[in-house]
Amino acid sequence: MVPRADAADPEDIAASFARWGEAGKAALAEGLAAAKRTAAISSERLVLWPRLGTLVSDIPGVLNLIRSQEDVGVLFDPVALLAPDSNRFARDFLLRAAEVVSHAAAGIDAVYAANDLPMGVDAAWLEPVIAAAMEARVPVCRGPRMGA
Repeated sequence: MVPRADAADPEDIAASFARWGEAGKAALAEGLAAAKRTAAISSERLVLWPRLGTLVSDIPGVLNLIRSQEDVGVLFDPVALLAPDSNRFARDFLLRAAEVVSHAAAGIDAVYAANDLPMGVDAAWLEPVIAAAMEARVPVCRGPRMGA
């Protein structure tokens, strides 16, 4: 499940700010409650895929989700949290993402490592994330960059 508040254009800055406020928190809580009910009906685990343009779109949001929703899984895709213009900070960001995997592994169901990375992001920069996942025994999934 992608934690999305609405179908607004992710490039719409005003809509993005609305998602980060109290309305966004309420929408996330409502969406989670509904998704949990649906998952419970079929005895499935609810797993969220945080990424830019959604209600959980950064590392602090992922950590908050892990701490506050123990019954909800996380597909941790750090590249999906990278802003399009943040390539010069991507290496440091991915090192922080590796720390998240090391310290919050119990709340991460899987780490996703896309094969096709955004321009300016070196595949080697993902290696610490993958190594942290392997050390914590968190499954690592690889494949093409996933869309909406």
